[in-house]
Amino acid sequence: MAKDLELYQWFESLGWPRSYAGKAFLVAFVVIQVPMIALIVYILLTPHESSRLSLLILLPLATLLGGILVISAFKLLLEPVKLAREALDSYVGENQVIPLPTHFRDEVGSLLSNIAKVIQIFEIRRSNLEQIAVKDYLTGLLNRRAGVERLQHSLDLSFRNELPLCIAVADVDYFKNINDNYGHAIGDRVLIALSESLQQIVRGSDWVARWGGEEFLIVLYTDLEGAKIALERIREGIAQLKVSTGLPDNSELTFTTSIGFTLAIPNDTIYTSVERADKALYTAKREGRNQVIHFTGEWTQISA
Repeated sequence: MAKDLELYQWFESLGWPRSYAGKAFLVAFVVIQVPMIALIVYILLTPHESSRLSLLILLPLATLLGGILVISAFKLLLEPVKLAREALDSYVGENQVIPLPTHFRDEVGSLLSNIAKVIQIFEIRRSNLEQIAVKDYLTGLLNRRAGVERLQHSLDLSFRNELPLCIAVADVDYFKNINDNYGHAIGDRVLIALSESLQQIVRGSDWVARWGGEEFLIVLYTDLEGAKIALERIREGIAQLKVSTGLPDNSELTFTTSIGFTLAIPNDTIYTSVERADKALYTAKREGRNQVIHFTGEWTQISA
């Protein structure tokens, strides 16, 4: 593409004409006049008796040549406009960004520069919208919608490669009491602290999503024993967190979580796997909270 801009680049390095209209006029004038001047010189150098015949033959040829040169020159001069159109088509149609030169100083240079700026602005906004679409606004974790898609991917990967997969649901114990006693702002701090703790504890291949309210989905690529160890470590780590109450006495509150989990089984779906983890979670809460329970059809208590 840079080679196609050679004529335009030459005008830019020349520094004159500065306007695009001036460039167009100069190109048209030169490429039309050069063949005509060449014809006049030829006639002057040709014997008088043959000049009229030569004029009749060469004038149409000179005019045709001038027209061809004008079309060719304007095609090169229009390359920046063509490049601008291709950049817009590529971005609108395929979300692909084509780099545009932004150093030209005439009207078309301004067009290229402004198109590049607009595409950059739209890229930033598109990226922000994508983040909003998949991230929870408070915790920065995946939101439920993104979590559903990610869980389906994890299940497919687990079945395809015969990898063990743990699906767990964690819930903050007595979260309503925290909101009632300290206010929703402190409740938000609790959720943020819990989210940060989860992100620090889980491994790179594992992931966490905010499932709704004070519930979090935890997905671990591990077997039963690995799940027991990892989830117990998560439960203990959360129990050690301290969140400022914002009260004048500078007091801090601690909180605990209940966790229910299951392992993926053949033909499992998003909803069947999460349903089993939810049942284990409800049992953990019913049996006293602050514990990890594994669902296998019968309740298996891991910690208390």
